[in-house]
Amino acid sequence: MKYKALVIAAKKPPNTNEYKPLMRLGTSTIIENVIQNFQGADVTDITVVTGYKAEILEKYLTGRGIDFCFNRDFAESHMMDSICLGLRQLGEDFDYVLITPGDVPLVKPETIRAMLCCRAEVVRVSLGGKAGHPVMLSKSVAKEILNYQEDGGLRSFLEQYRDVTAYVNVDDQGILLKADTSEDYKNLRKLDIEHKSSGGLWLDMHVSINKKGFILTPETAQFLKMIDCTGSLRMACSAMYMSYTKGWQLLNRMEEDLGYKLVARIVGGEKGGRSELTTEGRQLLERYHTFMEALTQVANDLFTKNFSGGAQ
Repeated sequence: MKYKALVIAAKKPPNTNEYKPLMRLGTSTIIENVIQNFQGADVTDITVVTGYKAEILEKYLTGRGIDFCFNRDFAESHMMDSICLGLRQLGEDFDYVLITPGDVPLVKPETIRAMLCCRAEVVRVSLGGKAGHPVMLSKSVAKEILNYQEDGGLRSFLEQYRDVTAYVNVDDQGILLKADTSEDYKNLRKLDIEHKSSGGLWLDMHVSINKKGFILTPETAQFLKMIDCTGSLRMACSAMYMSYTKGWQLLNRMEEDLGYKLVARIVGGEKGGRSELTTEGRQLLERYHTFMEALTQVANDLFTKNFSGGAQ
């Protein structure tokens, strides 16, 4: 059987000032978690449908083996429009396609693997009687979406296939959690920590590295990473919902306190100027990520040793 995944990340978020795909979750971002969950279940043929801030998202994910499909009418269109665009690009070289919004990041790979073992025209996952994401469709059903003209979106379309739908019941809260609001985002962060914890208690650790007024945190590290991924300070500021002026001020202060340049501004060229991390900036970011990975492992080991089996 050949499986493909379609991740819908085209719409501008209506209820948050954050750009949801690139919001931090654990040691990566929401969109990276979505992709890693599929890859962890050996679904590696993944297409992301972009729209709002498409250039930023595509640059951020470049080099990860992901295909992209751009919805130029993302501001006026609906999720079903993006699904149809993505399905047309997929062609017919698949047996099943898994479809999910790009802001459902904590689905367990074992949940996806359980879906892959199911043979039905439509496969859905559920927890406590509530259906969640992703949805898996056979090629024949997926092709019918392209001819669907009714209102109501994917949910309405799937109602036609109730008799050929199989539900996979899972113990996975991630199938129901999206990042629609700031409260949803808090719940996602909590669940992400709980997934990595050993009991009723969990560890939530926030570390900063300081020099003078300079502070290296997960947020400022993400800012530097976005500059390097997009090649643009302006795009990085946009992705972080930071004004361009504030971004310049933050970067200048960081460089002044550290005593060396973090970002090189390259002028000219065919596509105009660009920005990229200097050798020192890249080394700083790499050391930070290496340090945080090691620190997190030690902290989790100590947490398990001291709190596993203790007060819940």
